[in-house]
Amino acid sequence: MWMAQGFITLYDEKQCPEDVGHEYFMDLLWRSFFQEVKKDEFGNISKFKIHDLMHDIAIQVTGSESTTIYSKEKVIDEKTRHVSFGDELYSSSEIPISLCKARRIRTFLLPCQPKYKTIRSNDSISSEFIASFKFMCLLDLHNMGIKTIPSSIKKLKHLRYLDLSMNEGIEMLPNFIVKLYNLQTLKLSMCKNLKELPNDINKLINLRFLEIDGCSGLTHMPNGLGQLTDLQTLSRFVMSKGRIDSVPKSNGGLKELERLNELRGNLSIVNLKQTKDATLEFKAANLKEKQRLDRLDLNWVEEDTDETGVVCDVSAVEALQPHINLKALRLNRYGGVIFPHWLVMLTNLVRFELYSCNKCKYLPPLDQLPSLKIIHLERLDCLEHISDSERDNSDSLFYPSLEKLNILFCFNLKGWWRGRRDSLPSFPRLSYLHIRNCPQLTSFPLFPYIEVEILSLYHCRLECKDANLKEKQCLDRLALNWVEEDINETDVGYNDMPMEAWPTYINLNALSLTWGRGVILPHWLMSLTNLVQLQLYSCKKCQYLPPVDQLPSLKIIHLSELYSLEHISDSERDNSDSLFYPSLEKLTIWDCRNLKGWWRGRRDSLPSFPRLSDLTIMDCPNQLTSFPLFPYLESLCLWNCSLNLKQSWERNLPSIASSSSSSTIVAPLSKLSYISIKETEEALPEECLPNLISLRSLHLDNCPLPQGIRNLTALQYLFVGNSEVVDLSNDWDEMEWQGLTTLLSLQLYELPKLVSLPTGLQYVSSLQYLRIEYCHSLIAIPEGICKLISLQYLSIWACPNLELLPEGIGALTSLQTLRIWDCPKLESLPEGFGVLTSLQTLEIWGCPILMKRCKKQIGEDWHKISHIPNLEGDLSRQEEEPDEEEP
Repeated sequence: MWMAQGFITLYDEKQCPEDVGHEYFMDLLWRSFFQEVKKDEFGNISKFKIHDLMHDIAIQVTGSESTTIYSKEKVIDEKTRHVSFGDELYSSSEIPISLCKARRIRTFLLPCQPKYKTIRSNDSISSEFIASFKFMCLLDLHNMGIKTIPSSIKKLKHLRYLDLSMNEGIEMLPNFIVKLYNLQTLKLSMCKNLKELPNDINKLINLRFLEIDGCSGLTHMPNGLGQLTDLQTLSRFVMSKGRIDSVPKSNGGLKELERLNELRGNLSIVNLKQTKDATLEFKAANLKEKQRLDRLDLNWVEEDTDETGVVCDVSAVEALQPHINLKALRLNRYGGVIFPHWLVMLTNLVRFELYSCNKCKYLPPLDQLPSLKIIHLERLDCLEHISDSERDNSDSLFYPSLEKLNILFCFNLKGWWRGRRDSLPSFPRLSYLHIRNCPQLTSFPLFPYIEVEILSLYHCRLECKDANLKEKQCLDRLALNWVEEDINETDVGYNDMPMEAWPTYINLNALSLTWGRGVILPHWLMSLTNLVQLQLYSCKKCQYLPPVDQLPSLKIIHLSELYSLEHISDSERDNSDSLFYPSLEKLTIWDCRNLKGWWRGRRDSLPSFPRLSDLTIMDCPNQLTSFPLFPYLESLCLWNCSLNLKQSWERNLPSIASSSSSSTIVAPLSKLSYISIKETEEALPEECLPNLISLRSLHLDNCPLPQGIRNLTALQYLFVGNSEVVDLSNDWDEMEWQGLTTLLSLQLYELPKLVSLPTGLQYVSSLQYLRIEYCHSLIAIPEGICKLISLQYLSIWACPNLELLPEGIGALTSLQTLRIWDCPKLESLPEGFGVLTSLQTLEIWGCPILMKRCKKQIGEDWHKISHIPNLEGDLSRQEEEPDEEEP
């Protein structure tokens, strides 16, 4: 961006603008203009912040020359040169009209567009709008829902930076792009449907950055790309699929990379093939001369590795040798049995990854690479041993810098070396180990120095003797996952297993056990005084937990698929002088189908969780006869469980005696803000609802409606669904609805008895969001809904008998989005549609009768909707699918 604005000055034509820009940055960092720098695994600066004081000074210095837009009403000074938006921009209708008067705009920036959600819009940035700014140098249109690139961009002769990334609708770039001769940066990342780059791309003689990572639809590179010798970034190079003699001459091969020796950062080469001329083609890429590359990904076509009898010529792969400066290498679907010799020469390599290299039987000797910190091995079907070497290297450190090791889905991996060793080397720095689904793995180097990070052993047979872990080391997280079939062994308990032999890690923060084979858990669990999180998954013989109720730091317990668990505790003692689970904040019990209660037998008095704020019990269908009290709960989720609601709530309601831990008495359940109840036969007890003064969200799924909902004066979100007995028209009277003065969102889902919306709904004037889905008996939306003056979003899905929308719908002056799906009997739109001036998006799917009336230009209802900026669903397809001409 600094280059696009002309901020970088070169005093020598041999200087590289990127290097000079880096010097500028480091100087500003040294002067504390920037701070809180974070670096990636290669030592490159990836994140930083600007000091608040420096930010304020910069804003003051720039004055009206730069501005940030937060609303459509903002008045833009005609002298403004640089514009950015402080919020997401979905359409040109959100741009202030006054911006068009600032005709000397140089920067248009969208820093707040969604990062993980793609915008789809029919009204992105218009060509006329862009044509207003002929001095534009930096134009950011990323994630704007663009399908066709505005033609007026070709008039921006000063444009140096163009960001079109994340516009999934773009399939082709117009030819005029190559006439933007000053263009330095072209960003197309995540344009997934982009099929090809312009054939004359070599005309972009000043192009330095071409970002096309995530463009999975690209089929080839254009011929002439290699003439852009100033290119610094080319994130992806796609080779043509198919036979060489069938590839068009306009498609460029690896030779296009030959002269691109200034490339830096990441390069991914896609669709590598094993052919008789592969050596010559691979050598033409000249990777050895690209000394600024940090990362190289080599991806072979999938079918090459599946053909039987195809031998990958390692001499061809030798020709892909990168420069010794390379820091990360990834091989995907490489079909060779052995690896190229140059791999062990990459002394600066920090990360090494192998994916789906199905013929690989062992790795090259990487144990002496001095910089290697991360190894990731995944789905190597033929891998039996990591190393084929017999030497010990006893005088040298074993993987001297390795910190993180992942081995996943290597089903035939048996050990690190062939044969058995009397002495095993140790990883001197390994802090993160994750092994998953390697069921034959029995031998492994020692990892005694795992600290701070995590040890995860999933579906492998390594035991503690193989680890040689030290008892007093600072292991932070331990995850053990046994091979599933082992739990079918009969009469196996932890006393017969080496689990008790694992040392006690007094500093352990998190412990996870999966497919554990014992009836009881190891006794050292009670000694983990620093344990914060305990997770048990599929320990199907476990009958109860050890007495961990006094662990002072335990905050989270998750119990899942413990089919033999009948009671949480087997203890008969009360510990009346001590707090019960003093720090526990979150408790999840899921699919413990034989659980009967917390203790054996019945108790007259029950202890309370003093800090429990989140309780989830799911798929525990037996009647839970005993359960501790939870008066300080903030979130409650009960799905398919038989916790006696009335009894539990009544026991929680009495006043709480003052405790030593708090000087303030809090009313029982008054902190509860979220409740989700599913598949229970009981309704929430009416006498408890007045206490729920903080309840914001209530989710009722296939369960009776409670009475007294008017007492939920803080309720904002309500879901009612999946019930054949609930009839909202009769179950709640108007007074119940009138009490919901803060309700913002209502969702009604699959309610077969719902014929019309309840009349009391008209009194919920605060409602902003209404969804009605799969209500097959619904015939009409009543006129009362038109009193919901705050309503912004209305969605009606799969209501096959719906015939009418309210005539007074024009009164919904705040409505911005209306979505109608699968309502085949809906025949027309009310006249009031024409006055819905706030409506920005109308989506119609699966309404054939209605669509005929909404046909563009000629439909009887077209005049009612033609003013709406975003017409989606079948309405947008009208433009894409022109009518067939009659014969």
